[in-house]
Amino acid sequence: MSQLTIRPFERTDEDYQTVISIWNAVWPEDKADVDHYKYRDETRNPKYYWQRLVVENNGRMVAYGIYCETWWSPRPGKFYFNAAVHPNFQRQGIGTFFYDHVINILQQQPEFVALTADTRESKPESIQFLTKRGFEQVMRYPISHLHVPDFDPQPFEKAIQRVAASDIEIKSAAELMENDPDWLKKVWQLEIAVEEDVPSPEPTKIQPFEEFVKILDNPNFFPEAFLLAKENGRFVSTSTLWKSKANPDKLFTGLTGTLRSHRRRGLATALKVKNIELAQSLGIDIIETDNEENNPMYQINMQLGYKPQPAYLDFHKKIPDES
Repeated sequence: MSQLTIRPFERTDEDYQTVISIWNAVWPEDKADVDHYKYRDETRNPKYYWQRLVVENNGRMVAYGIYCETWWSPRPGKFYFNAAVHPNFQRQGIGTFFYDHVINILQQQPEFVALTADTRESKPESIQFLTKRGFEQVMRYPISHLHVPDFDPQPFEKAIQRVAASDIEIKSAAELMENDPDWLKKVWQLEIAVEEDVPSPEPTKIQPFEEFVKILDNPNFFPEAFLLAKENGRFVSTSTLWKSKANPDKLFTGLTGTLRSHRRRGLATALKVKNIELAQSLGIDIIETDNEENNPMYQINMQLGYKPQPAYLDFHKKIPDES
């Protein structure tokens, strides 16, 4: 007879290895690794409530999940929830057991007003789980893959030459770290400006600079592919790629964006092409990116040869809710 229990996650090698194995079994196309989990745990802002729990079946870990304040949102009382149940133990009520436990905890918070969650279109059972409990889809982010060996830069030569003939310089973080002591502060300022136009269900908080600098400690930081377009000493556009220890043949796109004053000049395309050529030289197979479906960047990616994959879906539930 199965007996389900819940306990806090412990930062031991055994717990890290087990939660990673569960995640990778649930999301084989988006694997994680212990080093990245440890980095996130070590650099998380303690100002915001965050908790990872594990579910055990007769003492064996079979699921885990988190619930936390949405530090990226300015709305007080808004929390995020996520859970992963090992495929061998799905459809046995474990997700419901975990969800009910989290809801009971959060309902003790007097400021609890909203709960968010996400999944992908390829997980119909997860979508059903959320909608059955009163969640509504609020945003869709198509994922796109570029098969790097097939990329041909020739159609984009004119755009690249136009940028090269201008006053724009393209520099990588690897280069800037050597000769510009203020490069990271300038990147932070650029990202604040660019992210104002990134589609989101609601306005997002500005990340303090002392939090932003922690990207340098991220084990997946790839300074050679962290590209900036620079004009008269000012960064005006950026496009970045990130490594993944768990997915060595794959790179992941970070933020790509351009200041409003410098748009429609081919800067984002030039930066992306340069990074794709770098990926080709490294033997990378896939570059993955995601964009809100109405974001113009999505169309740029399609023009570059990216192919749509099942999208990420954001869900939102208002509290109180009788569902």
